[in-house]
Amino acid sequence: MLPAAVTDAAIAQELPGVLAWAQRHRVELDTRLLDSHIIRVVFVQEETHEKFYLHGSLDGYKALPPIWEWRDATWRSSGVHLSPKPQSTPFGSSMFLSHNGRGVICAHFNRLAYSDSGGPHPDWGLEAQWTTAGADYVRATTIGDMLQSILRDFRLTKGRMG
Repeated sequence: MLPAAVTDAAIAQELPGVLAWAQRHRVELDTRLLDSHIIRVVFVQEETHEKFYLHGSLDGYKALPPIWEWRDATWRSSGVHLSPKPQSTPFGSSMFLSHNGRGVICAHFNRLAYSDSGGPHPDWGLEAQWTTAGADYVRATTIGDMLQSILRDFRLTKGRMG
């Protein structure tokens, strides 16, 4: 496992950009748990005004991609019904999908997209290869770029997965 100090340094280097991104996009960002390598983001659907709670576990970052998952308002529960309902996008398929009964952000920068973590991608190799995996999909190798990619597809969603 990667020493916590290495993860702390990677997060600290990227944090100013993440904070600036959140301010620019008027996205609620909670960094109070960064000592535990957790970041929380609240997205609001423009049309429905529904809130979606994105929990990011950054343990092992940058050796491993974060774990991004949708949670309830208490940040305790996850489930497919807490995920935004995908719509077709001008960029191709939405990165939000239902897989094995859970909502998954299907992107190379989400550990839950890899088959080793129960995700739909055995073709992407090991999670540790995340910076080169999914070559034909959206690319993001910093926390800010990941959040921007998620926001890009989120803005096109309507309602929740069933």
